[in-house]
Amino acid sequence: MNGSWRIGIILAALSFHGIAIADDKPTQDAGSVAPNSPRPPAGADRLRQLIDEVRKAEQRYQDLESVLLLSRQEEPKPAAEKGLNVSKEQERLHVIEQGELFWFSCRQVQTLISGESIENETLSAFDGETTCSVVSGNCVNLFEGRHEPSQLYPPHCWGMQLLRINLPLSVYLQGTEAIKKHPKAFQSPAQRGRAFEIAKVEIELLGDEDVDGLKCVKLRCRRWSRDNDAPMMAEIWLVAERNYLCAKAATFYELSGRPRPYGQTQVQKWSEVAPGLWLPKKIETVYYDLFNNAGQEGQVSRRETLLMEKAIVNPSQPIDRFTDVSLPKGLPVYKIDREGFLEGSGVKSAKTPPGDPRELARILQELRGHERRYERLDVSLEKEYRTFAAENIGMPGLLLSSQETERTVSLPGKLYSERRQQWHTVGMGDSSSQEKGGWDGQWIRSLR
Repeated sequence: MNGSWRIGIILAALSFHGIAIADDKPTQDAGSVAPNSPRPPAGADRLRQLIDEVRKAEQRYQDLESVLLLSRQEEPKPAAEKGLNVSKEQERLHVIEQGELFWFSCRQVQTLISGESIENETLSAFDGETTCSVVSGNCVNLFEGRHEPSQLYPPHCWGMQLLRINLPLSVYLQGTEAIKKHPKAFQSPAQRGRAFEIAKVEIELLGDEDVDGLKCVKLRCRRWSRDNDAPMMAEIWLVAERNYLCAKAATFYELSGRPRPYGQTQVQKWSEVAPGLWLPKKIETVYYDLFNNAGQEGQVSRRETLLMEKAIVNPSQPIDRFTDVSLPKGLPVYKIDREGFLEGSGVKSAKTPPGDPRELARILQELRGHERRYERLDVSLEKEYRTFAAENIGMPGLLLSSQETERTVSLPGKLYSERRQQWHTVGMGDSSSQEKGGWDGQWIRSLR
């Protein structure tokens, strides 16, 4: 893996994560968990048995209502170092899973380095036939069938904040092929090495080890974002007496020929929400700075805390909770079929067999005739863009929306155009740009 690509990928991963650790409990040293430590031999049979046990345990959590509060805080940086645009962030995640139905809400508040804040909410519900999702107040997506939002994490993966696994743990432990077959796995036409992309996963069972007095099964995971990159290495501890929930996870990247710690997640408190049914009550995560100017290892970059505020086993919400989703007025609505294609998509129609080439020639000839009717035209267009709340790394503000006005005057052999753009941000105020251009039949002249 080239150094520049490695830095880009790890920084992309950092943009997705935040962190936290309790003041009343000492942090384990960054280098205390070594990915190359000696391990007892473990056969594939035991790993298959473990996957079966995890799958059975997951079924006990199928009907559950939970409310989670996720807080992230970036550590202060020296003036010479540039931090992320979002200094702290808080999310309130409310999930109801009842039979095959689900209801999900994520309210997010981001505080910028400028001191300003921005709020947004994602709402999603499946009524047994259609999933309705309102995304950050920008648009409405209607999916045929069940379509879980990416921020919905199964309880078995709450203790793996570092890995951001949002599909069943039993599927993830099976490795690459099982992951790629799962409907929630991100599918990209080309590998770009982004933190949430999974090109390959290898799982290895290391043996048994205690975590805070709880007997755990210890696993090693290697995950590639691209086939030709070096893998991210992780170690995972699953508690057998807590229905194989994750009690601890640690991740590493190989830099300069040796593994360096990226972060660690650990459950600090447990709650028995029903007889024999456990959930993490408090989870803390630290992320380490892999590229600090001082070259020190183990320097904390960010902190994250996940608190379970509420848990109800076997909820009995009325059906209206899943069918009546409040849709803000004026938002565009997009319908998406079971194959993932947008209604009326030209991409899907491209899959159909080609027709008679003579028919195509006829259509093109007719199109040329229509184009001649537009040789003399003066038209103005107005466009409005909504953007999703996300971190703009290295920028002092968040882009909220933009408008564009464009005018085109067309004459035989001549053309004139002008365009004006305006951007609205939090942290930077508004900005604009304007450009004009013309073609006299021989020369193109432009002004910006």
